[in-house]
Amino acid sequence: KPCCHHVQRHRLESSTYAEKTITEIAEKKNLELELKRCREVLIEHEKSVKVAKDEVEDVQQRRLDTLIERDTEKNKRLQAEANLENEKIRSMQLMLENKRLEEANEKLRSDNNVKHME
Repeated sequence: KPCCHHVQRHRLESSTYAEKTITEIAEKKNLELELKRCREVLIEHEKSVKVAKDEVEDVQQRRLDTLIERDTEKNKRLQAEANLENEKIRSMQLMLENKRLEEANEKLRSDNNVKHME
């Protein structure tokens, strides 16, 4: 039969072991809770990153749309100016052709008159 000293020592060791085990379990629970909080923070952070990313994409798309709209308006204006210039050139060509025909017509009349006089 163990003597008092050994029984006391055994109880002390058991008690110390139990305390150590309880402490480890508590620490593990605390770590699990901390891990859970970290995961929740990470999820919230990922959500806010996605929102920010979407906002940036929206701003970039609006800028792009604005640039495209400006370019389209500029192209329309340039096309209208080019059309006007082409009309002016065509009008000048027609006037020159008309003048050339009038001169040719006048020469024919003149030649015709000369023939009638002969």
